[in-house]
Amino acid sequence: MRVFIHEFFCGGGLLGQNLEHAPIVEGGAMLRATVDSFSQVPGVETFSLVDYRIADLFGSLPNVTVVEKNYRSNYCSALDRCDAALVISPETGGELKNHLTSILHRGKINFGSTPETIVWTGDKFLFWQMLTKVGINSPQTEPVTSFFEPSKVFIDKWISKPIDGVGCNGVSLHQNGSTSDYTGGVRLIAQEYVEGDPMSLSIISSPSHDLILSVNRQHVTQSLIGDRQVLSYNGGEILSVEPDKQLKNLVKRIKSTFPQLSGYWGLDYIDSVLGPVVIEINPRITTSFTALVKALDQNPAQLIMLAATGGDIDVGVTRSGMLFGLDGMELT
Repeated sequence: MRVFIHEFFCGGGLLGQNLEHAPIVEGGAMLRATVDSFSQVPGVETFSLVDYRIADLFGSLPNVTVVEKNYRSNYCSALDRCDAALVISPETGGELKNHLTSILHRGKINFGSTPETIVWTGDKFLFWQMLTKVGINSPQTEPVTSFFEPSKVFIDKWISKPIDGVGCNGVSLHQNGSTSDYTGGVRLIAQEYVEGDPMSLSIISSPSHDLILSVNRQHVTQSLIGDRQVLSYNGGEILSVEPDKQLKNLVKRIKSTFPQLSGYWGLDYIDSVLGPVVIEINPRITTSFTALVKALDQNPAQLIMLAATGGDIDVGVTRSGMLFGLDGMELT
């Protein structure tokens, strides 16, 4: 099977734009880890696209096409040559949804979620509305408009973030009553700040089963830029613990709300004194995957393929504890 593994930022998605602020380190780590994982599956041949400006960073990847122009044409050509595809792309601006739609239009196997799922999980306000409708605990969320007055919505601290952003990009922490600028020229939401530990789950879903690969602690730091507290994600830790009943039930409720979540996905939540508070879903490979390929006793790529092709993923998983950075390297 020929599997096209595509990471948007490293694969030419920003041709004609400056790469200075693009998450190349994080995206590159996810690309390498995913290619490595799939390359270990017998009978699988992987290939990828790489932006010509950073091609020297990916000399060890097999079957790379260097993209110098015509990104969309190169992407579609790669889809025509594959049997199946896995896309790692931001939800921002509909990119992930559009890339997944192209896979399905060409009749290829999609190793990710459906485009319809991305509509609901990629828009953080729509996602919050769905969670609220079914009674899943999540922070109070409001769209930021010209009429938005934080003091009328939040009692204490609150978060602003792009409505379809990724990671901690554009995420700021505000004190109620602060006069700091939170518009930033993009569509934003304002979200109640929840005290607790930032956590995530790494999950693989098939139509019949949801397998929690790991519980992860996220390393999020705050830094003062002007009068704004800016949040940054700096890697995390794969915990060796088995997910408890409360987390397993939470995943079941999320999956029943978004039944077309499939393949690998991440669930971000705050471990608060009142239990897990859901922040968002990342319906794609996440940075934690870079460590999972080393921490698990199973090959996650094999499980992703089984999930997409009707195989059994109801298996036991053992994981080792591991600290990791944005580049996927183990920290000591």
